[in-house]
Amino acid sequence: HSTIVTRDQVSAKAPGRPVFGEMMSAIEKGGADGIIAWAPDRLARNSIDGGRIVYLLDQGVLRDMKFATYTFENNSQGKFMLHLLQQVRRIAREITQVRGALRITGTSVATPGLAPSR
Repeated sequence: HSTIVTRDQVSAKAPGRPVFGEMMSAIEKGGADGIIAWAPDRLARNSIDGGRIVYLLDQGVLRDMKFATYTFENNSQGKFMLHLLQQVRRIAREITQVRGALRITGTSVATPGLAPSR
């Protein structure tokens, strides 16, 4: 297969990134059957793009993915972990934004501690 090199500077938070769309279309047309990326969350942090990747893996159109920060295995557990890793960064950012908003309004955020003794 040929190699398609893309560089996307747009956040993976929302669907509709042109470079990502072009890359996925090329894969769907048989132009490539793998993706090399820095980390899973660099490809997708939204369910639409993440679902498109997993769908192509399920169909055998996308055969493999290589990451500098994660070892992907193309099986059901690997696809589950891929989706989880794509969502973790989004969730962590949302938690940080909520804590920041609470700090601005003067509301305290409880942190977990030891359970009360009996």
